[in-house]
Parts: sequence; structure tokens; C-alpha cells
Amino acid sequence: MKKTLLLPLILFVFIGLTNAQKPEIAGSWLLTRAEVDGEIQPPYFVSDFQKSGAMVMMGIEVGTWKFNKNGNAIVLESDFGEDFSGEMSVLSLTEKELVVDKDGAKLFYLRLDQ
Repeated sequence: MKKTLLLPLILFVFIGLTNAQKPEIAGSWLLTRAEVDGEIQPPYFVSDFQKSGAMVMMGIEVGTWKFNKNGNAIVLESDFGEDFSGEMSVLSLTEKELVVDKDGAKLFYLRLDQ
């Protein structure tokens, strides 16, 4: 009986610790570089992925976002155009850096600590 209770408890603690160590996407990010068709562009603008689900770019609310864990992607919804809608596949995510692929463009973000 103790073994059957102990295994789920250990699994629950392991899953909790694993999820607690993953960095969050919510916050302010500075887009420092975009690789489009082999060319590197330095866009330098701030994107805010707010915890409420609002997506704010350069101080203007342009839509909403949510994270799709199964697809490891950020799903964007906006009426501002296709640049602000669709999926951004998360290629790399740490506490300080986020790298995504949006329609073939590789975008590099650095977290802003405000």
C-alpha cells in the first residue's frame, strides 16, 4: 500500500520541480535581431507578452498570445495583420533569451529587467 502511494507522490514532486525550473515567456522582451532569407536585420523594438494574455508592441496593444505546450509555440491572434498572427515556434527559451521561428524568420529576443 505504501509503495502505491509513494510512486505517485514522487512523480508529482518531480513534475512540479521540472515545471518550476522552466523560464516564463510572460514579460518584456527586446527584439535584437531577425534573420530573414539569410539576411540579418537589427529591428530593436520591445514586445510585451503580458501575463493577462495581451500582446503589446512598442506600447500599442496589437492582440493576444498564449503558449501551446504541446506544440512548443506561442500562438498569436491579432487584427493588425499576419505579422502579428499565427504561431511562433520556440527554438530556445532561457531566463534571458528567447529565440523563435515565425514563418521562416528567426527572431532573437533578450529579456528586459524593468
